[in-house]
Amino acid sequence: MEDSSSNHQPLPCAGSGNDQPSREATHPRSQEALADFVDSAALGLHWVAPNGTILWANKADYEPLGYTADEYIGHNITAFHADAAAISDILQRLTRGERLLEYPARLRCKDGSVREVSISSSVRFDETGKFLHTRCFTRDVTEYARVARALRESEERFRMLLAGVKDFAIFMLDAGGRVETWNQGAERLYGHSMEELVGQHVSTLYTPEDLRVGRVDEELAAASHHGRYESECERVRKDGSRFWAHVVTTALRDEEGRLRGFAKVTRDVTEKRKAEEEKERLLRELKAAVAARDEFLSMASHELKTPLTSVKLNLRALEHRAEKTVEQTEGAGSRRLVRIHGQIDRLAKLVNSLLDVSRITANRLDFHLEEVDLGEVLQDVLGQFKEELDRAGCALHLRTDVGVVGRWDRLRVDQIISNLLSNAIKYGPGKPVEVDLQRLGKSARLVVRDHGIGISERDQERIFDRFERAVSSQHYGGFGLGLWISRQIAEGLGGRITVHSQPGLGSTFVVELPLSGLPGGEE
Repeated sequence: MEDSSSNHQPLPCAGSGNDQPSREATHPRSQEALADFVDSAALGLHWVAPNGTILWANKADYEPLGYTADEYIGHNITAFHADAAAISDILQRLTRGERLLEYPARLRCKDGSVREVSISSSVRFDETGKFLHTRCFTRDVTEYARVARALRESEERFRMLLAGVKDFAIFMLDAGGRVETWNQGAERLYGHSMEELVGQHVSTLYTPEDLRVGRVDEELAAASHHGRYESECERVRKDGSRFWAHVVTTALRDEEGRLRGFAKVTRDVTEKRKAEEEKERLLRELKAAVAARDEFLSMASHELKTPLTSVKLNLRALEHRAEKTVEQTEGAGSRRLVRIHGQIDRLAKLVNSLLDVSRITANRLDFHLEEVDLGEVLQDVLGQFKEELDRAGCALHLRTDVGVVGRWDRLRVDQIISNLLSNAIKYGPGKPVEVDLQRLGKSARLVVRDHGIGISERDQERIFDRFERAVSSQHYGGFGLGLWISRQIAEGLGGRITVHSQPGLGSTFVVELPLSGLPGGEE
């Protein structure tokens, strides 16, 4: 029977020959339909003679290779195989009567490219056992093979990656919790070899305490439910020793959502844990030391304040008596009394500063708000510093607005001004001191400017820290608390204090306070 295409070879019918000539005559339509069906099949089909000549082939066998029927049928099959050894092996095995299933081979295309195929083949023999021809089914697996190779390469790279990771234990579990894979990091961390752990239940790695409370099932259930479970806990090595581990368990599911197993990544965090515990211990000790220091400062301040008050009262009594004697009030005795007063006032300020340190660190710096005229407070402070300004040779330049009134703590505002003025005199002796008070909208601004030694840029923020100073304590006295306390007071009243300075050109301190007092109306 001939195919409808004139360039095709006759299609032999399996199991037929000259013994059934009447079937073509009696069933011409069925034979034509069968021939068309075979020729249009998606699977490649061909017959090969014992000498390797292609006797017949359908379109799916030669068209994907780029050949026409004339270029393919009638030619030796070896001309189309990229591997001579493969086709030789195929023909030898078929000649021996073997049946081939899914035999891998490579066929050469007309354009020189190569397609990978899977061949299933057998031989048809006649009644005498003579080799008539092969019957071959060819399936193009080029794309499948490419994907399979890529997958194998990817799996191999992933396997090599996991095997090379030594700082993390990375292993897989089946859905029941048994170990399926085990990398070098896991072997190093836990001490078990791959041969020892694969197939064993993951509970081998848990502490007895965790096993008693069902920690294994709990973690796997949590990972299965949420997709991921993370914990920091103790794990057990092969030798029985323990270590702190950070463990991430991830549930693995297939495309249909079925649970296939779990992936576990474990990292040894023992040293990190020890460092955190040491840090917590040091922090506790530091807090205890700070508390003890603050308690000492508070007690020492109160203890110092009591005799100072007594000395001051007794000194006033002596002064009262001295007033009756002209020589004492106008001579050296009077000057001594003035110096004693000055030293007592200085000690009192230092004691008050220590008290403020303990109050501020304990968040107990109280404010007693009232309506305060800042100009009046400024005049009072300047009056107290008149003699000190004169002794230092500091001329005072004052400018104030009238009616700068707000709700503040009078004593605390006095404290800020006193600290700034004291610093201006200390660090700029013989130079003028400028004080400027303004009302700017809903705020008051106080500026104290000196023309002294100045402050470097790197020290301008540091001087507001506790016990910090920009100069050596050997040349300038004080505890280094005045600016820190002043900033705490300013910020406690809802304001701020800043500094602008250059070495050798003096310093300008700016205090801004809202007229309304504390934020939120707190008192």
